[in-house]
Amino acid sequence: MPVLLLAGNYFGTEAQNQENGSCKINVTRYEPLTELAEHYHENPYLSLLINGNYHEINEKENKLVLPGQILFRPSGYRHANQFLRQGGRCFNVEFKKELLEKHELSCSLPMVSVVYETGVLEYLYKAMFAFCKYEDAVIADEYIFSWLSANVKMKVSSHLVWMAKVKDILENEFNVHHTIRSVAERVFVHPMYLARAFKEKEGLTFGEYQLKMRLQKAMGLLFKTKGQINEIAHLSGFTDATHLIRSFRLHYQVTPAKFRMALKR
Repeated sequence: MPVLLLAGNYFGTEAQNQENGSCKINVTRYEPLTELAEHYHENPYLSLLINGNYHEINEKENKLVLPGQILFRPSGYRHANQFLRQGGRCFNVEFKKELLEKHELSCSLPMVSVVYETGVLEYLYKAMFAFCKYEDAVIADEYIFSWLSANVKMKVSSHLVWMAKVKDILENEFNVHHTIRSVAERVFVHPMYLARAFKEKEGLTFGEYQLKMRLQKAMGLLFKTKGQINEIAHLSGFTDATHLIRSFRLHYQVTPAKFRMALKR
């Protein structure tokens, strides 16, 4: 009989893991030539193969999974796996029942397993990098709802009375980290609709816009104040100085400190 893996449980060795109200994110490692007996998971999840190769075996086919490919496995989907000589490492995003029930999202998920070719789910690769490099799981909500919204046919209204409020929150409230769910509740909109509409209207995702506003705030403080970098990070809504420095460097190709030094010339 196939083995049931309860919520949050995986075969292999768990190298990293974090959880929030929406999901569990982890990285699992598998030794060379590992064979996983037929099993199924209690919760649906996405699994991105970071490196290595393995066979995905179900009642219909035996498919070789390549690095960069992403598999969506619905709840109850029975499968077995055989890793090859390199072993493998997987980045997993598991959808919690609380998320699915609260936002009535079960019908939005594929009912069968799906293989996404490398590069298709852009935001999941960004999530993988942020998590593996910086262990940052705060961004998970946005990636989840962005992916879910892409799986649902919905028409975005041309008149979004709540959009101005959302932008006002992101442009002026730097004392907390806003998630799609928290802001959606404040403006009484489904988070999946918010994710789709915001991207369509603004050309940026909710999280990208929030980061843009925080960087603009930090830039202004670098010009107007003599505050320390950690103080500027706090006032701009970053978790700490390291978070600000990393984001600032990625966006402007220079650290805040070096940018400030250039202003003194």
